[in-house]
Amino acid sequence: MVYGWAMPPHAPQPRCEEHIVYFDGLTKRYGGLVAVNELTFGVPRGSLFGFLGANGAGKSTTLKMLMGLIRPTAGTFHLFGEDGRGRHDLRADVGALIEHPALYEHLSGRANLEIFARLTGRADRKQIGELLEAIGLASAAGKKAGDYSQGMRQRLGLAQAMLGSPRLLVLDEPTNGLDPEGSREIWTLLREQVSQRGVTILISSHLLYEVEEGCDLVAIIDQGRLVRYDTVSNLLRGEASSRVAVEFVDADTAGRAREAVSRWEGVELDRDALTDAAPAKVVVHLARLTAAEFNERLSREGLRFHFIQPADRTLKDYFLSMRDHASRGGRSALPPQDA
Repeated sequence: MVYGWAMPPHAPQPRCEEHIVYFDGLTKRYGGLVAVNELTFGVPRGSLFGFLGANGAGKSTTLKMLMGLIRPTAGTFHLFGEDGRGRHDLRADVGALIEHPALYEHLSGRANLEIFARLTGRADRKQIGELLEAIGLASAAGKKAGDYSQGMRQRLGLAQAMLGSPRLLVLDEPTNGLDPEGSREIWTLLREQVSQRGVTILISSHLLYEVEEGCDLVAIIDQGRLVRYDTVSNLLRGEASSRVAVEFVDADTAGRAREAVSRWEGVELDRDALTDAAPAKVVVHLARLTAAEFNERLSREGLRFHFIQPADRTLKDYFLSMRDHASRGGRSALPPQDA
């Protein structure tokens, strides 16, 4: 299978049995608003697939159409090789967490799973216990769901989706409300589902560093249109990085530099790169300055440093470059690609 296309939104992809989900010209309109616009791409069987886009790009709308919660205006989607429109029976082998989990607030976490299992005909008491352990809720299983934190509610919603060992998981922002350690635990669990059980996972997330580390393949949409379908590694090789790392002479100088840079136009401080292990290091995204211009400005401000060098490209850089391209009047948010 060929990846790495910088394609028009309706460009064809090979339809084959390897795609457990296939969107074909999927469109959703609300009056004059086009929320999803002729979306066409496939989710390969056995992949951990990232579905990316800014808020309002159409991700949740697409997933809701897939799960039968809203109807497409036009186009089709195939699920397990069959037309999925109106086929609720096909979704018996799909577990989903879309937006917020629906819970019985007055019941315990365990009771919520037991009721969901009975309503859907999925799972048994043994699997419920195993899931509670796997998602880190075993010690809180007897507490009322109404007393759960947001992160605990997300964990319980994920357990609901995994009941009955479905072949496909459709997850919309599954780590919302979780601390970094909890997020790592969930991503480890998801990778195990793919590698050990052959589950296919379609996951929407705004946490780009998580997708970068966890997903094999991504589709990126902007204003309801597909702008890129590629492996993560290809995306990060796609063009020169506008991200640079500066090693200052000491942590105090680095702190003053962060304050200064946060006020400069055309430079964006990468706060995700701040670590206690490297207190004198600052990483920035250069939107409208060259590295040489940035170097000169640091020198004028008296901010002494040892060196400036290109930093590794991340998915966050890719999205920033998309945004910058659009702000310069580009036809879409897709940055230019090498031939």
